Amino acid sequence: MTVTGAEAASLVSAIRHRRFLTDEIESAFANEIKIEYRGNYWSVLNCAAYYNRFSILRLLLKNEKLINQRDLDTSLHIAAEQDHSGVVELLLKHEANIEYENNDGETPLLSAVKYENEDIVEILIEEGAYVNARDNFDRTSLHIACEEGFLRIVKLLLHAGAAINWRNASGCTPLFCAADLSRVNVVKLLIQRGADVKIPDNSRNTVLHVCVKRRNKVLIELSLQNGADVNGRNVNGIDIFHLAHVDYEMSDFAKFLVRLILCLNINTPKPEHHNSGGFLGFWDACKSELELMETCKIAESNISYKQLFLESDKSKLAVYLSNADIVSELDALVYKKKFPIYEQYFTENIMKGKSRLRLHYEADEVMNYISPLLPIVVRRKIYDYLSDVDFNNLINAKQHKCDKSQIMYVTGADAASLISEIRHRRFISDEIESAFANEIKIEYRRNYWSVLNCAAYYGNVSILRILLKNEKLIKQTDLDTSLCIAAEKDHCTVVEVLLKHEANIESENSIGDTTLLIAVKCGNENIVKILIDEKANVNAEDLCGNTSLHVACEKGFLGIIKLLLHAGAAINLQNVRGRTPLFCAADFNRVHVVKLLLHRGADVKIRDPFGSTVLHICFQRRNKVLTKLLLQNGADVKSCTNYDENDILDLAYFDFTDFSKFLISLILYLNVNTPISERHNSGDFSRFWDACKSELELMETYKIAESNISYRQLCLESNKSKLAAYLSNADVVSELDALLYKEKFPIYKRYFTENIMKGKSILRLHYEADAVMNRISPLLPIVVRRKIYNYLSDDDLKIFNYFEPVQV
Repeated sequence: MTVTGAEAASLVSAIRHRRFLTDEIESAFANEIKIEYRGNYWSVLNCAAYYNRFSILRLLLKNEKLINQRDLDTSLHIAAEQDHSGVVELLLKHEANIEYENNDGETPLLSAVKYENEDIVEILIEEGAYVNARDNFDRTSLHIACEEGFLRIVKLLLHAGAAINWRNASGCTPLFCAADLSRVNVVKLLIQRGADVKIPDNSRNTVLHVCVKRRNKVLIELSLQNGADVNGRNVNGIDIFHLAHVDYEMSDFAKFLVRLILCLNINTPKPEHHNSGGFLGFWDACKSELELMETCKIAESNISYKQLFLESDKSKLAVYLSNADIVSELDALVYKKKFPIYEQYFTENIMKGKSRLRLHYEADEVMNYISPLLPIVVRRKIYDYLSDVDFNNLINAKQHKCDKSQIMYVTGADAASLISEIRHRRFISDEIESAFANEIKIEYRRNYWSVLNCAAYYGNVSILRILLKNEKLIKQTDLDTSLCIAAEKDHCTVVEVLLKHEANIESENSIGDTTLLIAVKCGNENIVKILIDEKANVNAEDLCGNTSLHVACEKGFLGIIKLLLHAGAAINLQNVRGRTPLFCAADFNRVHVVKLLLHRGADVKIRDPFGSTVLHICFQRRNKVLTKLLLQNGADVKSCTNYDENDILDLAYFDFTDFSKFLISLILYLNVNTPISERHNSGDFSRFWDACKSELELMETYKIAESNISYRQLCLESNKSKLAAYLSNADVVSELDALLYKEKFPIYKRYFTENIMKGKSILRLHYEADAVMNRISPLLPIVVRRKIYNYLSDDDLKIFNYFEPVQV
């Protein structure tokens, strides 16, 4: 069965906007109803997975008899695509098929890779997903990751054993895919991990063919350096020299290709079938220059021009250029005359060497400060392991006048390097594992973190999982602190992983907040759900005696408050100041929270150590809305404070203001028979009291437009549907529109105006709903329709009226 229109919209809205689970959602789940929404046909479980609604998913999945395997599997795909890691883990716990294929033949792992959802990829790999599964085009996850250039995912897949040389339907390997789309970093990684550059596609094109066709010089050099065949031909007999058009003209690109091939292997034989004069002449010229380089020494040293030309190690280049005679000859640019074809290669290497040498000299100044007795040879050996970024960190340390320990932090296994690796999700390095094993604390922005703390802070699940595999190194305090950090930063998956490794769910931070209190203070609703499901103590208190409910009420987090109350949070517990959650909500004017707490039975009469009730707070704040709510729910106006023994009416009597008038009119509106105290029976206070009472008694005797409805009924009515029924009488509306009530009842005229507006608003919604109902069920009596409308909120009616019914 498929639902559409208003019913579908209502179900989607309930799931999407995190409402508490309704009977309609449970019914739709039980009856396997499909929801047609924006061109998709979803089950309730699919919809909850799409919108990442933990609470709904958990409740639905508790009823195992109703779980449909296909529904579970489809939901897993949806969650993998949408990057909802917590949902994926939950569905896998309920035995969703990790290898289930969608219409495109994609498993959840393939879908996660396709959308670059790295955390999902990690979870699926850990849960045993087959990394070499293929889609309908014979692509594996590695093919897709390489095509898209997702470097970190490529690393994860290779680490998990992905086949590096498998071919897809077109015969392309992952390396071929990466090269075809110029993914330079991916190509470098694949070659480093042993990818075969010689494997051809179905047309016998190799990676080198693709790189030459794309004119990608960086990838051509990489391919040739790693054994690409320069003479390989495709099915049409085309080799790379054909693609470079060497037989027609020796373009700059053609010259680059020949220069590079001979530079890497001077003994490469001349290719057959390419006999144009320009090509052969340039080939011979390149070979002659390279042979000459071998015999020429620089400035009578033992270093040949060939050595300088071919050297790729920056530190060795720096050593060559530390010789003043060599630098002198190179600065004279003699090499440009001797080797005109390869002069660019010399220039680039000289610049690299000088740049590195300059960094060496600047680093020496810092090292003179740290370890002045360290020999220069040892220093140079240290420098060999440093990148240019590491050098800059070391050099900048001196400018900031750091002490020795701080300088050592920015060199080697230092804070900045570790933070950078963890923060930017790089593959875990030896430095990170070493820092974890040795319990190194990282000083960063005035925090002192362990590696585990840092991974939790940045939500880096991959590093976290790898570190936690070594159980012998895990410290309980480190686990607990990391849990607090993850709860604060709203990292759901990190929290779940730490809890699996027995982090203490009741651990406290330095100010006495439990994990749940931290999550509540930060408004992290999903974390709160997870912790409640894991049986966190919802009534745990901070140093001020505040529970999670106190905090949520103070901040106005309505969704979290509902979760806490549903989990059994004590609604009337007092903190060290004697304040209940209702006090906190009222003090910060959280109207919706106060309404919810009163609906759930919060006690309005509880007093703090000074004898004040919530009503005292609302009176001090002159808050009319909350004052009315409290009085409607039994607040005692005669409750006295300890310090002056004055009740609310005493305060209104001594300071007779407009708010005092509002209070009197409200008290008598709620109970016209409320007696006036003897001590208040004088002056303006008593006169206004009597005036209010007279107006209310007069209302009872006046009927509206000779109907059976008295003005008193209209003034006191709180039911919107009844107000709508009153205003469906044309004579009643006519008299009210004449505004006679404003002259007859000047004190309570505002109550009439508000109720008339409410009634007209709901009546208009009823008429609009009737227009829809006339098309759905034209024979349904108006009385029955009104009965149905009574069960709908204003929002439900608006949704119903907005959507046109679909003809089935």
